[in-house]
Amino acid sequence: MLIFFFKLQVCLHCCSVRCSRYVNEHGLLHSASNDGHVVCLSLADLSVWCHACGEYVDAGGDDDVWAAADAAHKAKFGGQPMPRRNKEQGGGGPTILMQ
Repeated sequence: MLIFFFKLQVCLHCCSVRCSRYVNEHGLLHSASNDGHVVCLSLADLSVWCHACGEYVDAGGDDDVWAAADAAHKAKFGGQPMPRRNKEQGGGGPTILMQ
């Protein structure tokens, strides 16, 4: 089976790579069967998803989540750090909108 890069997620607890909830739901199954493995990072758009609450997470709200998202951004974009908004712009999260 061919899994495309844009459909993969990284578990931010154990760094395992699984297909998204929109493909075969392996990331969702991983989260359901492993306590604490609820937050994942999309390799496509670098968005952060929480399986426990069913919502996207502002990567800038947590230092560990930010570090993971920033490392992925650097790997994807040739070392360029992920831009951060300042407090006047609404916080410390990435400038991309997480929908």
